[in-house]
Amino acid sequence: MSFKGSVGLVTGASSGMGKIIAERMAKLGMQVAALDLNEKGLNYLSRNHNNIFPCVCDISSFENVSKVIKEIEEKLGQIDCAVNAAAIMPAEPILDSMPNETMRLMQINYGGTVNIAHAIIPNMLKKNSGQIVFFGSIAGQVLNTGLGTYSATKSAVNTYVEILQHELKESDIHIMLVEPNAVNTPLIDQAIGDRGPKNIKQSKKTGRLANPEDIVDAIEQGLKKKKEILFPNSEARILNLARRFFPNALWSIIERSNR
Repeated sequence: MSFKGSVGLVTGASSGMGKIIAERMAKLGMQVAALDLNEKGLNYLSRNHNNIFPCVCDISSFENVSKVIKEIEEKLGQIDCAVNAAAIMPAEPILDSMPNETMRLMQINYGGTVNIAHAIIPNMLKKNSGQIVFFGSIAGQVLNTGLGTYSATKSAVNTYVEILQHELKESDIHIMLVEPNAVNTPLIDQAIGDRGPKNIKQSKKTGRLANPEDIVDAIEQGLKKKKEILFPNSEARILNLARRFFPNALWSIIERSNR
């Protein structure tokens, strides 16, 4: 079995891969706390599953996250498996974005990761068991013009989670970092506006974006195999290697694809 335990938690659960994961947890018979700011989307999700409980939550606020998680554990019991999928992905050149907009993006994507880690992992450590999945991104390594602020947040997530894994390696908590390439979800639609990267728009147009169901399948397999860092498909793995060994060539390809 991939997702383990009786109580699960998913952030970003109203759409995309968060929604898929929440529904898969529910089908396994888990009691699932579904967190998002989109109350309408959460209520729609919970209407179709009597074991999914909608929780409106601002992932960027540690006070709000702590309050919501305390309420969840009082109602459902201690969280056994958590998936942090909440993120936003606006795209525009760095100097076209106001500093407060950049910092807000960091508060949600990176700050949300920090808040979930601090709110959930200490209780997992007390019983020395649990699973937690964090969504980083290959975009935190393979950089793209027009996507600088988002990539910076995901670089931070990738770094934070990998160090966290090593700091807790003596425990029996399984922490997995997922680094997908561009996935065909509502999140990617935020990056294909007028100022977003042309190569992402082209990938959307030609159907080259990764299928979200396939990415979640890979996450389930990664959990079964106790993976620590998961590149969920061949494209993500190739991009990771290209960034490590041929960074200049990769930059040339990216810049040409955005002209």
